[in-house]
This record gives sequence, structure tokens and C-alpha cells, in this order.
Amino acid sequence: MLKRTIWFTVGAATGVGSSWWVQRRVREAAAHLPQRMQREVTNAAKRRVNDVFAAASEGRAAMAAREAELREQVETTAGRRVDARST
Repeated sequence: MLKRTIWFTVGAATGVGSSWWVQRRVREAAAHLPQRMQREVTNAAKRRVNDVFAAASEGRAAMAAREAELREQVETTAGRRVDARST
């Protein structure tokens, strides 16, 4: 159990450290860009974030629809109603 804790901590520290490093490098690079290019890059990044959120939302909706289909199949196969709280 101690090994898992150590490796988890090492992984978390590496993730935080690399995120901080990348963020710092991006800010340094952005400081050298013209204002117009900074706005364009910022807007492009925001659009990508919105695309990721939309994809995640679509995935959740598809997952819920598939779960409903599977529950319906179980109900008709078993001949009984499956309580959603029993899962």
C-alpha cells in the first residue's frame, strides 16, 4: 500500500509540475506575440475548449440513451421491471 501511495504522489507532483511549467512557457511565448495574434490564439483555444465540452455532453447523452436501451432489453428479457436504484 505504501508503494501505491508513493507512486500516486510522484505522479500527482509530476502532473502539477509539468502543468505549471507548460503554463509558464506559454505565457512567456505569448508575451512576445503581437496583440492581434494573441487574441486569435486565445479565441482558438476557447473554441477548442467549447468543442471538448460539447463532445463530453454528447457522449453523456449517448451513454444515457444506450443505458435506457439496455435496461429495456433486460426488462423484456427477464419479464420484470428493473429498479434503477438496485444497480
